[in-house]
Amino acid sequence: MKKTLSTLVILLSVILAASAQIKTVKLSSIYAGPVWGGYCEATNLDNNASTQYVYLSFYENHNGENPSVSIYLNTQADLDAFIKDMQSALDAMGSNSTTTWTRTEYAISTSSNSSIIYLMQKPTDGTYYTIMKKGQVKKLISKLKVIHLK
Repeated sequence: MKKTLSTLVILLSVILAASAQIKTVKLSSIYAGPVWGGYCEATNLDNNASTQYVYLSFYENHNGENPSVSIYLNTQADLDAFIKDMQSALDAMGSNSTTTWTRTEYAISTSSNSSIIYLMQKPTDGTYYTIMKKGQVKKLISKLKVIHLK
């Protein structure tokens, strides 16, 4: 029993020593209607390598009863594409057509003659979405435009 416990402690120590310690700092917060999130930097304390990302979270279907869903934008190209898609959705609001922009991490949709957009989680993870109004979309776009991921 003592030998088994010692072996377990040694094994656990090796596993913990092999895993890197990551320090995450939120550089700024993002709030726009039903969407909240942050601009963050994660640093590996073992080698000082760092990465920046943006996450956007919302409660499914804008009711707050289900767990929150998050969209992660890990590169500047991902962030730029998201901003462009949101701007396109904003421009399409009120038109006579239904349009959907689908990416790996999210989907955005407008309905014909509607003044709202649907922001949806990663399409492969299901159909969770929230509803955003025109002013909320504009606010989100303006918050994201000032972020420059390294």
